[in-house]
Amino acid sequence: MNESRRLNIEFDKAIFNEKFFPAFKSKARWLVLYGGAGSGKSVFTAQKLLIRLIKEPGHNFLVVRKVGRTIRHSCFALLRDTIAEWDMTKLFKIRESMDFTFLPNGGQIFTSGLDDVEKLKSVHRVTGVWGEEATEWSLNDLRQTNLRLRGVMPYYKQIVLTFNPIFGTAAHKMFFIEPPPKNSYIEHSTYRDNKFIDDEYRRELEGYADIDSAFHQIYAKGEFAELKGKIYARYKVIPKEQYPVHYQHKYYGLDFGYTNPSVLLDIGYSDPYKLYFKQMIHEAELTNSDLIKRMDELKIDKRQPMYADSSEPDRIAEIADAGYLIYPAQKDVADGIDFCMRFDIFSCDDNIESNREFSTYKWREDAAGNTVDGVPVKKWDHAPDALRYGTYTHLREVLGKTQTSAGSTHDSLFGKSKF
Repeated sequence: MNESRRLNIEFDKAIFNEKFFPAFKSKARWLVLYGGAGSGKSVFTAQKLLIRLIKEPGHNFLVVRKVGRTIRHSCFALLRDTIAEWDMTKLFKIRESMDFTFLPNGGQIFTSGLDDVEKLKSVHRVTGVWGEEATEWSLNDLRQTNLRLRGVMPYYKQIVLTFNPIFGTAAHKMFFIEPPPKNSYIEHSTYRDNKFIDDEYRRELEGYADIDSAFHQIYAKGEFAELKGKIYARYKVIPKEQYPVHYQHKYYGLDFGYTNPSVLLDIGYSDPYKLYFKQMIHEAELTNSDLIKRMDELKIDKRQPMYADSSEPDRIAEIADAGYLIYPAQKDVADGIDFCMRFDIFSCDDNIESNREFSTYKWREDAAGNTVDGVPVKKWDHAPDALRYGTYTHLREVLGKTQTSAGSTHDSLFGKSKF
């Protein structure tokens, strides 16, 4: 693509989904793009922001998620990769802070989490906002973001929200339960609107019909659905300042992955029957060497017991060789869930990925919508599995409340418990 073509890029059908042409033209203050997974709404939003940055000098766009650390592998990567695909990398200054400057006209894109108050304050004269995964946001987050967009500007001011249709969130209430704000444009899309989607991912989404009816409705059809049969009803997100200073028991739970994320939770038990956890790792494509390196970087306590998926004995042995106090977890799913359901479970709001998984962790439904007791949906269950591995294996014996149905105990597996 020559420089003249680059600087005059338009909504070209060769590189854009036609579905979003009305959204591309929309100048509404609130541009709400919701729907199923794989519909291309986030890709489109990155494209629209970059085109406006190139063609309208002087922008200060703000790209926001609930927690800043989640931006690197989502919005930042998408913007950077789109710039590269358009052969424009030399025209941008891309900083380690995950901010962009378009050198020919000085327009900028800043990225931030709503948790990084100081960075949000440092971005002056915001001319547009992209809120990714807006179902993570509170109503106050939405209102405060709207207040940031003010002042006289030569171009229209717009807040673009992208999200899947999760029932009961602030975004759902603001735009679909109550009358939406004036000057709103709402666009629904699914994977069927994305001409660039690959066949494997299409089959994956269509296969949700066999996994769970509500998941299929949300992620394939892109329709709002209430997730019935949530497993951990006593799960609550609280400020980390409300966490106890000391615990009766501390341990880690580890769920291995590669294509799916590896998840490491630091879990604390506080009497009576309260669990608090911190998400230490939630990341895909980590080899075991990568995982150990990440644990070392995070200074994971090697004296604290860790319980991991027992179907991966080689990975457990390698982590043990690296000096960690790691054991194979008891994996009885039904008994383990039943045990963990006895606890009040608390998580802080920066456990973004884990909170999303726990919010959708539910019993499976058959085609008629009936709950299949004792059988959880095997989708986005990595953090719940990590919590179960650690809690069921470590606490069931030391609390003296239960044994597995086969009668095996923590003592018989690992010797007399010292925990």
